[in-house]
Amino acid sequence: MPAAETTAPLLYAFSVACSVACLTVLAAGDFGFQMSTDGGMDVTSKEIENVLHLDCRSEECRQIIQKKLRQIKPFAKYTDCLVPLEMLERCLRVLSNAYGMTINSIYWSQQTGIWRSEVITTKKLRHLGTAYGCTLYECVAKTVLLMYYKRGTKG
Repeated sequence: MPAAETTAPLLYAFSVACSVACLTVLAAGDFGFQMSTDGGMDVTSKEIENVLHLDCRSEECRQIIQKKLRQIKPFAKYTDCLVPLEMLERCLRVLSNAYGMTINSIYWSQQTGIWRSEVITTKKLRHLGTAYGCTLYECVAKTVLLMYYKRGTKG
């Protein structure tokens, strides 16, 4: 079977799952994020998973991701534009250095056209999560949110 015929069902399933996650997050109203007293976000695993599964091909989902990013103090000033990729990169470096986690790999699948980023701890190499995106920006933004949420994880 040609590659296009085998990947089409996968892309469709991914798109449907992302759309359902987007609707779930939109229905939650405030999208489940609350600022904690230490400046972090108090979220449950299910809430962060919903955000990580958003499909940013839709404008509503892109706005949700930007809203979550702006809840991180250094990004709060970007109210009328996208958080710049350079700032996301700087945040990844700070989170990696301060909290003992790193991006194990980031790659693009030629078969699915999806970017993927895996986050691990630096000491025990324990898997903390995976972020997916249709664009590199989306993948990096979700990776920042994942690392920010997991920053208190030990190991």
